[in-house]
Amino acid sequence: MFTGIIEATAKIMESGSGRLVIERPASFTDIKEGSSIAVSGVCLSVEEMNKKSVRFSVVPETLRKTTIGSYKEGDTVNLERAMKADARLDGHIVQGHVEATAEAVEMENEKLLTFKVPSSLLPRIVPKGSIALDGVSLTVASMDGDRITVALIPHTLEHTTLGALKNGDHVNVETDILARQTPPPSFRASRPAKKLSEVRVGIVYSQWYPEIVEVLRASAIREFVKQGISKENISEHPSPGSFEIPLIGRTLAQEESVDALIALGVIVEGETHHADLIARETARGCMDIQVHYGIPFGFEVLYVKDIALAQARRERGKEAARAVLAVLKDKLRIEN
Repeated sequence: MFTGIIEATAKIMESGSGRLVIERPASFTDIKEGSSIAVSGVCLSVEEMNKKSVRFSVVPETLRKTTIGSYKEGDTVNLERAMKADARLDGHIVQGHVEATAEAVEMENEKLLTFKVPSSLLPRIVPKGSIALDGVSLTVASMDGDRITVALIPHTLEHTTLGALKNGDHVNVETDILARQTPPPSFRASRPAKKLSEVRVGIVYSQWYPEIVEVLRASAIREFVKQGISKENISEHPSPGSFEIPLIGRTLAQEESVDALIALGVIVEGETHHADLIARETARGCMDIQVHYGIPFGFEVLYVKDIALAQARRERGKEAARAVLAVLKDKLRIEN
């Protein structure tokens, strides 16, 4: 988790082929391998470092959804280390999960900056609410169609990259997680009854430990088909890791493209220094989606002490499918 209060800026030393190397700020004395750093709003894990540089790996989904893929040597980025549990939250809660990019279209008097944002983000942006642009916590001053305007104070202009933006430049956007907890206007509290053969199921799965996750997926699909779900109505959605599963699930729920969801993945205790946080937040995120959108969300993201335990439980995808089917039949009046 981050706050959107930028601690430093740094130059890009190397970028390309899923590799990003930046200058290491002198103040970043406490980072280590596995530390989370928001790089212009994108949460990345430190893979290697020395006194002068920090290296990260960047997955294809991140390159596709953020500005990182366009970085060149010499470009400047905003940096923030993960917040401490006992620190003041001076900005707002920022996860480092960029949803899209926005285009700078107008700078007025070097104080008001207007962006064109994707229409898909508009239901999650609130006038006078918070938004993170390139990792900077800002307040939405006004909205006009797909244009949002933010006010920039002199400190922000001087100490972040936003002061150097030109028309046509793009920034990473993360909407306020509190705004995202509110169902969109199209949310339907009660769905009409359907037959199981008509129900649309989305399977969101982590790409870590694919040999185990593949078995989880196969067992879930077999159970759905066995119980009457049409295989053509089962869609599969890969996630870079377990932590991103709720973000993908929420998007599917907001688009109303599925009637039920299941989450599948493997998290091994100690594989990263924040594995426990990933497991806890992934589970909570999926439960929030189920509550706020009224969509059954089966959960079999295995959190285990070692990979052998995950191997032993690799058929449990069917348990997630059974949980979803039980809710569909008992709570939503779905017929066979």
